Amino acid sequence: MFEAGFFPGIVLYLTYWFPAKRRAAVMAIFFAGVAVAGVLGGLVSGWIMRDMAGVLGMQGWKWMFAIEGAPAIVLGVIAAFILVDEPRQASWLSDGEKAFLARSRGEDHGVKSHSLQALMQVLRNPRVYLFAFIYFSLTCGSLALSFWMPLMIRDFGITDVVSISLYSVVPNAVGAVGLIVIARHSDRSGERHRHFLLCTAGGALALAALTLHLQSLAAMLTILSVAAVLIFAALPVFWSLPPSYLPASGAAAGIAFISSVGITSGIVSPWVIGQIKVQTGSLDNALYLLAALLLASGLSMWLGVPRRTDPS
Repeated sequence: MFEAGFFPGIVLYLTYWFPAKRRAAVMAIFFAGVAVAGVLGGLVSGWIMRDMAGVLGMQGWKWMFAIEGAPAIVLGVIAAFILVDEPRQASWLSDGEKAFLARSRGEDHGVKSHSLQALMQVLRNPRVYLFAFIYFSLTCGSLALSFWMPLMIRDFGITDVVSISLYSVVPNAVGAVGLIVIARHSDRSGERHRHFLLCTAGGALALAALTLHLQSLAAMLTILSVAAVLIFAALPVFWSLPPSYLPASGAAAGIAFISSVGITSGIVSPWVIGQIKVQTGSLDNALYLLAALLLASGLSMWLGVPRRTDPS
């Protein structure tokens, strides 16, 4: 509940600082933090769960939540004192730099409004629902990697919890680098739709390829890494688009609505995948379903969202 406003707030916040033509790369840095967290988490989570189990009478997973949750609390307090809303409020920028940032953004936000009227305007916009569906389908695939990657690695024949954590570092590390490269290329070319379609279609093929159950651990990790790169890269490319299609008065409400609908995949996806796993004893059918959702996400963007040149 408390986290719900964080992500749409970040998306909106970055639009106050960067023009549309640079947003994919900027969002990629933010999303790379998620992948890097997977790297660091992979290095320490297994150790915490195994070696701290029983310390002070607490189970290992409780220690993991406490230790890995503490930095977020500290950084939240720091951010409240350090972050400012817009460039014009930044004391570390000169007047010339503030003016340059205002021009580069094109003042495309206009007058911002967070009223009920702005929300109703957003809810009457059919494109908002299309973006919400695209994001829902995309996050079903990305959450599958976050939630189920350890289980996939275990199915490769790795049983030790620390070893599973260490192997999960590989796809996350590759994904962190790959998503920044792809997003920067999208910004330089000024093209979004083709990048998004290629990422989602390629990610879908990679997830489907995991059902081949190749005997080589290296081959399966490679496929998992390709899936991580493409699916993670699709996220910043996606979020570079909605702010450009929303009216200035309803940007905050629109981004929040798209994000809120999209992250319901965090409820639906794990439950559906879990049910498929229980009923069939395998993740294969779940991977096919996720691949289909990813492909639907890419095609919906390609066919349903008109091309628009990013403002320079």
